[in-house]
Amino acid sequence: MEITAIPAQRSSAYQEALFTLSAAESEIIDLDIREETQNLLLGKKKLSGQTAYSINVSNYAQQLLEVTPLRANETVFDYPTKRMTTIQIQAGDVKSSVILTSGLQKILFFEKLTKAPDSLVISPDQSDEIALYTDDSALYADVILSSSSSTRKIRLAEKNKQTGLCALYFHMPHVVRQITQNQWEPIDQYHLLELQITTEYDELICSRKYRIEPLTENKLRLCWWNYFGQIDYYSFKIAQTSLLIDKQRIYTDQGYKTTGCQTESRYELVSDYLNQENMNWIQEIAASPKVWIDNGTEFIPIEILTQQIMTGGNQLARLQLSIAPSLKSFYQHL
Repeated sequence: MEITAIPAQRSSAYQEALFTLSAAESEIIDLDIREETQNLLLGKKKLSGQTAYSINVSNYAQQLLEVTPLRANETVFDYPTKRMTTIQIQAGDVKSSVILTSGLQKILFFEKLTKAPDSLVISPDQSDEIALYTDDSALYADVILSSSSSTRKIRLAEKNKQTGLCALYFHMPHVVRQITQNQWEPIDQYHLLELQITTEYDELICSRKYRIEPLTENKLRLCWWNYFGQIDYYSFKIAQTSLLIDKQRIYTDQGYKTTGCQTESRYELVSDYLNQENMNWIQEIAASPKVWIDNGTEFIPIEILTQQIMTGGNQLARLQLSIAPSLKSFYQHL
């Protein structure tokens, strides 16, 4: 048996990922399919009677992938292990492997894994993520803060010399603490923040600018599994909230008796006015496999109830969403 073709490295686990094998027609092939890192056996195939075979391993990869947002008390480079997986096929001494991702297209080195624009809005209590597939270069994360009277720079995090998927978790409260420790102007004096990721040779890999907005209680910060298999964030304004109440009742000699009660909270959300580029990015949330509310302490899974969104036009537009937490609340009953 010979492996004559393998899938593209770092391609999607949600499209066909085909290994091509050739063999003598009389040859019997006992094929093992494994997760390479943990040597975890995922499946077996017995092949015979042909001279060429195509083995699709995408389904095996999908069951291993789990994209969830990061959480830390400071800005850190992290290595989320379940956003990619390495699938190996083996028959006897012949084997080959491929890295498959939780996104929808092939990932390139040092490509910023998001469709988000390079300028976003963030509050002092919020967080964000930027993911890259990197080589073994050391990386540094710095913020440059600009006010009307000064420019400040803070080193926030350092990535060690490790190849693979790397996600920078950017934690604004960490920036605020650093500003306080340095006895600089308070955070509300800075109108602009630029997050820069550079190599050990001062080469700028990527940057993102943030307009700092005041804390507000009338917004929900959502994060979602994005097109590249990573996490994006956006804060929506709350237009309306409602509580749906579902009571189960029976009628007895003593009157109605509640035998069960559950409630579901619903939120009607609206974005800021966005141009076409921003709309093309944020519309991902409506079709994302997983979406959460980030309330600063926990991630609450939600369902997007909206079935249709308007994304095109010649003018600025707003994205409107109807959402509900995935879990209903259950109450005591008689």
